[in-house]
Amino acid sequence: MKITIDNLDGKGPIDYTQAVCADQATEKAVAITRSLNQPTLARIQLDCGSHGLPVPATNGWVVVIADNGTFLFTGYLPSAAEPVFAGYSSVGPQYRTVVNAVSEDWLLNREALPQTAPLLGQTAGEMVQILTNRVNPTLVQMNGLEDVGMIGFFEPMPSQPWSENIAALANQARAAYRVLNGQLTLAPVGSTVHDMSDTIGTLDYAALSATNAKQVVNDVTLTGLSQPMEYVTELFEGDGATVLFQLQRDPFRIIRPILLDEEFTTSTLNTSLWNVNDAGGYLSVSGGGLALTGGAGTDGTTTLTTIDPVELGGEVVLECGFVQLNSGSDGVVCGLYSGAVGIANCLAGYRVRTSSSNTILVPLVEGNEVGTAFTIQAGHSYILRIRVHSTELHRMLNSYFSYGNSGPAVYGGGMIQSPLQLLFELQDMALLPYVNIGSTILYDGSLPSSPGIASFACVNSLNLQGNIGYFKITQPGTVWIVSTPSGGTPFTRRIGLANQGADCNVLRNGFLHFYKLGTPQPGEILAVTYRVAAPSVARLANSAIGQEGGTGTPTVSQWVGHVVRPPARSSVDCENACQALLNFSTNPSAAWKGEYKYYNLQYQQDVWPGDALNFSSPAMGLNANVIVRTVKIESTSSSPEVLNYTLQFANDWAETIAMKLSDAIPPEVLLPLVPELSPEAYLANLNALEVTSITSTAINVNANATPPANGGFEVRSRDYTFGSSVHESLVLRSPVANFTITRAADEEQFYIRMYDGSNPPLYSQLSSAIFTNVPTS
Repeated sequence: MKITIDNLDGKGPIDYTQAVCADQATEKAVAITRSLNQPTLARIQLDCGSHGLPVPATNGWVVVIADNGTFLFTGYLPSAAEPVFAGYSSVGPQYRTVVNAVSEDWLLNREALPQTAPLLGQTAGEMVQILTNRVNPTLVQMNGLEDVGMIGFFEPMPSQPWSENIAALANQARAAYRVLNGQLTLAPVGSTVHDMSDTIGTLDYAALSATNAKQVVNDVTLTGLSQPMEYVTELFEGDGATVLFQLQRDPFRIIRPILLDEEFTTSTLNTSLWNVNDAGGYLSVSGGGLALTGGAGTDGTTTLTTIDPVELGGEVVLECGFVQLNSGSDGVVCGLYSGAVGIANCLAGYRVRTSSSNTILVPLVEGNEVGTAFTIQAGHSYILRIRVHSTELHRMLNSYFSYGNSGPAVYGGGMIQSPLQLLFELQDMALLPYVNIGSTILYDGSLPSSPGIASFACVNSLNLQGNIGYFKITQPGTVWIVSTPSGGTPFTRRIGLANQGADCNVLRNGFLHFYKLGTPQPGEILAVTYRVAAPSVARLANSAIGQEGGTGTPTVSQWVGHVVRPPARSSVDCENACQALLNFSTNPSAAWKGEYKYYNLQYQQDVWPGDALNFSSPAMGLNANVIVRTVKIESTSSSPEVLNYTLQFANDWAETIAMKLSDAIPPEVLLPLVPELSPEAYLANLNALEVTSITSTAINVNANATPPANGGFEVRSRDYTFGSSVHESLVLRSPVANFTITRAADEEQFYIRMYDGSNPPLYSQLSSAIFTNVPTS
């Protein structure tokens, strides 16, 4: 073993190998501890004085290499060396110098992770690279990152160091990361396999403590986060005076509504937030914000794009302010893109171009110019907004990684389809101060379907000239309001502050408050769509597991818990998490844990946490595959070199990897009484259902969905009573998408789901609800 320490004093690495103390009876002179998805630790005891070596300095660079050239440890000394009393000699008391080093994770942990929007729809390898680039991309090489697993949703925690965030991400993907000799690597757990046998080492199979309650289980209930439930359309009628309207249910609330708030206060473009594609130097930061001084003249070659994609769920508001665009400007500002940044891939944005010597702004939707063109006035500054609304709040489903009898498995993932409403509006800042003057609407329309996520490019400059003061992306909630004047055309109401030109706001007490100039007029119908909140939960059972134990032992073994990681944002996520857990918890070997000891494993293939051990034990008649959790390497005072390896292993149910579970479930959750034997089959939710009109006697509805064969659309006066039996709550069943509900009172509630012709019929998972607050006389 060779140990070098560079004290960063200009003298370079110094060989401390000869200064390593002799082993003590209770402690080895060199001990290296590796843990799964945690920084590696090294404790080294040195006798520096006898060898004329300097005491290692704080921040020193430590390298430990085995005699065969294997790097066992590389890292830093985060604190001063520790003097430890070793005894007396003829000249007085003697001390050992103990250094405690931490792997290169420590270097990355010294810089804070900036607060950002959640990462969406990327592989774990891509996300690790994004987070590392945000901290400092120069500290490690990242060509060892594998594209492990597609992650639907991961929210970095700025209060936690880099290593904690990377560990959470690696665990979520059932992967292992490490930093060694300047190289950051990420690989699936179990991708490296070591063949081991108790004929050449010591195997200690440790039985699980009864307090862990990790016996084989075949009935699992899991809870998750609060989820959006019914798709509510609530109807009101204006009278020209009323400005407060009470919603019957509380809309789902967003915990962190600000996704991005960039005011360009740094001296250069912040590359931890933006991907800068600007070989010509046309984009820069100045006193006026983002300075635009041209472009390469080709679509998609001069761009400023957020690293994080935007989840198109609920209402998402894109806003750029203090926008000044000069004559001759050409490009796109404030754009959402599905695919590479380019006009053809622009889902929604503002096209800037010249028309008849005027610089104009035109809404761009799916690569096509739509709506009303606006002529920019020289010297004026503008606020540009795009409001995007989806009835689905969480578009991306999480993936839950597992390992069972058939190897690795992934449950969940993918995207929820949804229509999209779009509203383009503009405010001329020369008209400040605002007195609720409203904003200019350039486009009010919709798309029948949309991607779950999109990239946001604040500029795609062919030749943009001017300045942009700030960019902001917010997700204020799930509420969206469409007004239909008496005898008029429906239009979208703007939600926000009065000085933003909005019509109304949603108050915390559940009221809609309309500003004076936005007061609904007599006969005007307000259709307010929103989602309501409820806890997410699922229960699944595996009927294939037979009776464990002797006669009289129950055939069902239950476990109830809460999914901490990856976050379960819906009951569908909970269901997928149940499947992943059942995949390994029904396998007795998944609860195995223990310890294996042998020496000089560095001569075969060095073992790291996350590697798999393929055990064979002729004495026990055992062949098992287990996952290494910690590796402890200890030196011995011998030549040739002998390094003792102690490997602690555990399988997924003994110590979960890809899921972090808790037995503390939310008290407000109503747990299912009966488990499902397989994931429940549902028809699609009616997330595009709309009320086309309402009169004093009828509600006309368009489900905007194709009715299933021998099925249709069922309307009930109460939720959760759907079924083939006739019940007092049944209002009607319609075989066509357009149908009419007869009214009987001012305030009524109707719930609609799709059903098919199977026996028993399948239904939508969630209801689309219609609440009326419209007089019948």
